[in-house]
Amino acid sequence: MNIPYPDEKRISEAVRTICDQALPKQETVRSFLENMTRSLGFRNIFHGTLDSALLTLTVCLLVGGGSLYALLEVPNGPALAAGAAFALSPLMLLVLFALLTWKGRSDGLYALQMTCKYTLHHLTAYRVFAASLLNIGFNGIYVLLLHRFLRLHFFSILCISLSALFLFALLLIQTILRTPSVCGVLGLCAGWLAVNGGLFGIAPAAYGAFLQAVPVGVWLITALLFAAGAWNSYRIWIRREYYAYG
Repeated sequence: MNIPYPDEKRISEAVRTICDQALPKQETVRSFLENMTRSLGFRNIFHGTLDSALLTLTVCLLVGGGSLYALLEVPNGPALAAGAAFALSPLMLLVLFALLTWKGRSDGLYALQMTCKYTLHHLTAYRVFAASLLNIGFNGIYVLLLHRFLRLHFFSILCISLSALFLFALLLIQTILRTPSVCGVLGLCAGWLAVNGGLFGIAPAAYGAFLQAVPVGVWLITALLFAAGAWNSYRIWIRREYYAYG
């Protein structure tokens, strides 16, 4: 019996077909967000987060409004504004993520949620992306108010603010990847507040002057580098969750 041996072209096509059908496709940020939105919907993705979101919004309004009022009252408010913009930049993401992390691990449903197709880790990754977008909008409004009332350079303060936000996002995701525990995440949030609060409390004028002395071009490059690092870390995070639990 003469059995024809397949040529290289047919072998390559067969291998490609087997790989395409047997191996999971590499998850991208866009496909991750689209698949979760299509499968769960916004109501289920953000189920049980209303109280945390309202508390976060209240904290942001009180802290943001209080800091703005304080900067307007003190004579050297413009010199302190850059430090305030940097320290408070990731406030919304910090508070919301800390609350959701603590609530997700303490409500008694953690073990059950980790058995679903989309686990608590998937929901957390989605919510972090949404919170980051909201935080960017909050920062834009805060910087616009600083520009409006303190006559500061809008683009310069915005770059300082975004640099701080993307830096915190990068540190947050790296902490999740390396130390996926409540203590690690809450420790990072406490550390950010302690370090920036300490610098702002010990030498507020020097802190703000140092931030404003850096050229705006340097802040722009810094913001882009931190944004690229945070984006790449986010891609690694969702791919790890996809292959681990998807």
